[in-house]
Amino acid sequence: MDISASGPLLSRYEIDQVKPPESPIEAKMLDLLMGGLNLGFKATFAAADTWQDAVAMLRAEPETFSRNRMCVFPQVTVDRYRADMLVAFADRLIDRGDAWDAWNGFDLVFIECDGEEFHGEDSGRLRADRDRERAIKAATGLDLLRFSGAEISFFPDQVGEVISIYLESFAVARRFARLRLEHAMEVHDYARSETQDMVPETPAVILRARVAARDLAGLPWGCREYQTQLGQGNLAAMRKAAEAMRVWAEDATLDCPACPA
Repeated sequence: MDISASGPLLSRYEIDQVKPPESPIEAKMLDLLMGGLNLGFKATFAAADTWQDAVAMLRAEPETFSRNRMCVFPQVTVDRYRADMLVAFADRLIDRGDAWDAWNGFDLVFIECDGEEFHGEDSGRLRADRDRERAIKAATGLDLLRFSGAEISFFPDQVGEVISIYLESFAVARRFARLRLEHAMEVHDYARSETQDMVPETPAVILRARVAARDLAGLPWGCREYQTQLGQGNLAAMRKAAEAMRVWAEDATLDCPACPA
């Protein structure tokens, strides 16, 4: 797809001109995402045939899509499968002319909406769905957050919290990485182009919050059913990991490999 020749993206892809998902559960999830979650900003709606096309759009027009911080692409093709939604998240506005590089970019995650419950570990549908999930993750390297229709319909606040904490972990990681990059430029006189290989590994405290949210979305329904004691425990564990991440971020110190010990 030649993005540069396609004209202004939002004139073609904004929600007023592209039909939203027809599935009631997917429509509810889209409403939840566009309502702002717990992140304080709303998503925009877009359309792409494949996840590669979606990435190409984001790279071609980062300022356009980062203005809303979050962009939702429903029903994108990955190999021979279709994913319910691809969510692209930017933690800040990417200024015009900025490159997609270590300083800027979008973090991507797939979201699946299950319209009815699975019926036991041996169900053919469960096996087929897990095979599909593994194929999508193998082809893209992206995580996949899965939610049932009951969760989306009756517990939207908790679903939104899981998605918000997952995305928040990327925002915290990017802010921490920029400390390293800004330090390299200001203290060690690196050029921006020289900082591209200096992004630090994601700290463990951030990964724990991210994994807690991702794993909660991937648990069997009985383990995450939010009104049960087990579900409340799993939710509390995720919240504890998220709070630890936030506390760490307030006082995070930069470990610069170029500075003398």
